[in-house]
Amino acid sequence: ERIELCNKTIQPLLEAEILLIKEDLNITLEEMNILKPKYDKLNLKNLDYTKKKKTLIKQMILNKQIDRKNIDLEVVNQVFKEAYPEFIIFHNTFSEVRSSYKILSQKIDNLNRLSENIIGYILKIQSYFE
Repeated sequence: ERIELCNKTIQPLLEAEILLIKEDLNITLEEMNILKPKYDKLNLKNLDYTKKKKTLIKQMILNKQIDRKNIDLEVVNQVFKEAYPEFIIFHNTFSEVRSSYKILSQKIDNLNRLSENIIGYILKIQSYFE
């Protein structure tokens, strides 16, 4: 009886919590929708820089500036920064946006998982009392 009373008491609280989670999820999804185009644009630019760096490494190996078997990344990074000085500012911006994007993605995943778990518990309570 105590467990039944506890479940009957907690069910409305859980249902109210679902509404709060959905509200928080909607706000977070809006934030993600605002951030995503910026993230996508910067991510494409980052892929472009990655290709440029790979090309630079191949070129440096061909010019015998670095050893193929023991690539000195400090030398590569220095030459890359000299060739693309704007990369430093870009990299800082991209890191910030990527971090925000990751935080929002994790929050969305956590809210969805929490909502699913609570709904599952509510359904168990309902099926118990049917």
